[in-house]
Amino acid sequence: MSVLKLLRAGMRQQVQVGLEQIWHSFPAGAAPERSSWDPALSGPGGFGDMESFDEARLPPGAPVAASLGWAAETITYVLEGALSQADTTGRATVLGVGDFQRLTLGRDVLCTEWNASRTAWVHFIRISLRMVASPGQGNSEQRFISQAERRDQLMVVGSRDVRRHSLLFQQDLVLISAVLRPGHHLTHPLRPDRMAWLQVIAGRVQTEGLTVSAGDGLGLCSQRAISITSQTQSEILLIDLHLPIDVDDQAH
Repeated sequence: MSVLKLLRAGMRQQVQVGLEQIWHSFPAGAAPERSSWDPALSGPGGFGDMESFDEARLPPGAPVAASLGWAAETITYVLEGALSQADTTGRATVLGVGDFQRLTLGRDVLCTEWNASRTAWVHFIRISLRMVASPGQGNSEQRFISQAERRDQLMVVGSRDVRRHSLLFQQDLVLISAVLRPGHHLTHPLRPDRMAWLQVIAGRVQTEGLTVSAGDGLGLCSQRAISITSQTQSEILLIDLHLPIDVDDQAH
């Protein structure tokens, strides 16, 4: 087993952009000396084909300071509250608790976002993936997945081959979500040409001899499977993605 990176919650870069509070796990373009990423990873920021992984909070009625543009395919997961979106093509939607969305925007299309509530904060996860091709006109897809559907099992949310009726990703990446009761154990097989990022959303889990808590992230490769045991009521996201050749060479 090779741990490429253990990123504790307090090591994330915390910034405030307008009224939005953001915790960057590995923002795009992060300097290697600040993020301490293994130089074998693809690019100074990111993890494989994941360009950024952010946790964000927005107060009632407030807008997201930056507009989404064509630069990346994005995944949004709402943990609390509701997030409104509208783009310059006239498309509008609201993402609520338990909603997962995959969004790509066409050229010259911008998407603005704001907290849909005037009384409650919105709390969400935002993942940006590296683009593999021009999205053309762009498209959006979202799916509500209840906690009951994810309880004590690894639920595939998105993939390139749309396995288990999941969201369609352009990248060769599988997004998995699980809500775990205390003491529950799960195992995810990992092929030799794959690596994984484990992000603990809530609670505390143990994996590969490490205790990983809410806000912590862990990058892994060079193992046949990832074993996860929940120590408390917990929620995790697991991202299974292609292993760059140079990372594999260094791990062995």
